[in-house]
Amino acid sequence: MLNYFHPPGADVRVMVYRTGKTFIIAAAIALLVKVSIFDTARAAGDQMAPTIIRGDRVLMVRTPFLPLVRYFLKPPCDRPVVYKSPVTAGALGLLRVAAFSRDTLRIDSGVVISSRCTARISTFHRQQAIDVVPETYSPRDFFDPYRIPAAGDVLLLNKLPLRDFFFARSIIQQEHPKRRVTIKPYILLNDSISSDYIITDFAFYSGHIDSVPDSSRNDWFFWNRIEEYLYQKHDDRKVALYFTLSLDNTVIEEYRVKESYFFMLADNRTTGLDSRYFGPIRRSDCIGRAVMVLWSHGSNERGKWRFRFKRLGRFIS
Repeated sequence: MLNYFHPPGADVRVMVYRTGKTFIIAAAIALLVKVSIFDTARAAGDQMAPTIIRGDRVLMVRTPFLPLVRYFLKPPCDRPVVYKSPVTAGALGLLRVAAFSRDTLRIDSGVVISSRCTARISTFHRQQAIDVVPETYSPRDFFDPYRIPAAGDVLLLNKLPLRDFFFARSIIQQEHPKRRVTIKPYILLNDSISSDYIITDFAFYSGHIDSVPDSSRNDWFFWNRIEEYLYQKHDDRKVALYFTLSLDNTVIEEYRVKESYFFMLADNRTTGLDSRYFGPIRRSDCIGRAVMVLWSHGSNERGKWRFRFKRLGRFIS
């Protein structure tokens, strides 16, 4: 009978192999869970305060937003959603879903009225009359009806009002992230069109109309203020503000929407930056629904770091 024996180091190699195999399987399972079921994100601002505050580590469920799953599941009405920012490349945002493609949303005296999400959204955004900003000052409390575009809609860019034109620009940029989307402003004074008009006494900018810095160039609210400035400065003349939109230096006058969108609102309505300012967010850029604050830390009023035990394990409604 033959005697079998392990050569020196064989047991060590077997142990290393099995350990490595176990580690790889565990890593693969963890990656699968992270990609398809759960993930976390850290709140970097206070747009969703007091529901979610700066420094919260949020647990989110990714499954409803997976490429194939999202076409079969109903969107999460009124729920906080983590998304890829259309404003800052590579950044994540966290806002509450207020309306979907084909819905119409408006805000009247601080009360949000949405086709499907009115009840909860109105509760989060209802303010005392004394807190409501005048209609002529800010879009936060008075927002004209806006229909959220859906796949297949055709946007006639030269017929859209100023706000909707800039929302359309945002949609086009989101659907063509690797292409250059630019706008060019023109001013009509009586029967003369000018692209080199000089703004001289406007509080937020001075210079040529076509040299507005990038930080304001795609901000519809900035241009709304420019428009009011022009009306006041030339109240005795016919004046209008026009724009053209170019995709890779080719001017386009109409655009067919390719995807579905969410209109998102901040719980911190008075200072939160949301879809009232930058337009709807592509549904495919939404990556997870926030369900719980796992833990939280940050600086207190004195600038001292602290762990917020009271926020530990708090469910998000």
